[in-house]
Amino acid sequence: TLSPHLLADDTDGISSSPGGVLKQTGLRIRQETSRRVLAAQHRSSHEMFQKRIVRLEQHLVLDLNHARRTISENNNSMNVLKTHWREIVLGQKELMHMMLQRQRMEATTLAAKHTSEMDGFKKSVTLQISFPFPKVFNALEDLLS
Repeated sequence: TLSPHLLADDTDGISSSPGGVLKQTGLRIRQETSRRVLAAQHRSSHEMFQKRIVRLEQHLVLDLNHARRTISENNNSMNVLKTHWREIVLGQKELMHMMLQRQRMEATTLAAKHTSEMDGFKKSVTLQISFPFPKVFNALEDLLS
């Protein structure tokens, strides 16, 4: 289904002829569809990234359990292991920020394209980008504290 605002105002000054209104409605539908496709792609990327972090957490638990069985908690080897894992977590956070930045650029580019398709008479909607699983790193950080 389409957003109600897409069909509510078909006469936004771009064309006053009946054919122009129909053309504009088709343009709005295509633009809404392309925004939805991009949003679905972004959501899929977020879900895959979340799954990667969950798998990383599973590997961390295995690593820490093995290390606890074989070395003492105060041993320098445990500190080296935790430092190594902290660097991995930091790298994953950086990847997440890069992914979000790329997605913001894609959303901005799509909005600019849509605005130009409307001959600049009306500014297009820009998708809002954020990571929907902000607490995914908390378990990793708790394990490493």
